[in-house]
Amino acid sequence: PYIIDSVEDLRLFAKTIAANATMYNEDCYYLIENGTYDLNGTWLPVGGSLNPGDAPIAFRGHLACEDNVVIENLGTKTNAAIGVTQDIINAVIDQTHYGFFAKLGAGATVTGLRIQTDNNTVATSADYTGIIAGEAVDATIKECTVSGYVKSSYGYVGGVVGYAHSSNSSDDSRNCIIENCIADEIA
Repeated sequence: PYIIDSVEDLRLFAKTIAANATMYNEDCYYLIENGTYDLNGTWLPVGGSLNPGDAPIAFRGHLACEDNVVIENLGTKTNAAIGVTQDIINAVIDQTHYGFFAKLGAGATVTGLRIQTDNNTVATSADYTGIIAGEAVDATIKECTVSGYVKSSYGYVGGVVGYAHSSNSSDDSRNCIIENCIADEIA
């Protein structure tokens, strides 16, 4: 797997998926190693677009976390140290999807991710807003924990995922799985 062991690696991961619909995305494996990753209130979603009206790139890979991984201070604040201006934040909060992942697509798996927004409110005007993902279609999310504040001025909002669904609406064939996840102290 590709190893992620710093905040810089997390940000590069997000940017790489946003720029590549298939390369480093479909059926690729990522592992976040033990540690606390402080995002300092600034996060541009994995697969998120900064161009108004553009659809996000759905993550279709596999992300696993070692047991003691905590990602903290997820939020939509500016950060001059890494070049995230108010214009960039405005573009992010006006997108259709917001979360650690903008969108999880068919076959994606996320396991053991623990995210805290702390004193930051994940606030957007997105159609789909969640702490792990804005939207999940035919994806699997297991053993994840989220805590903090999440809101949107309209659309679907959730602690773990804003909107989770299957591409197949048949009652006997549901392909989106959220299992053993905890949304703790969500407001």
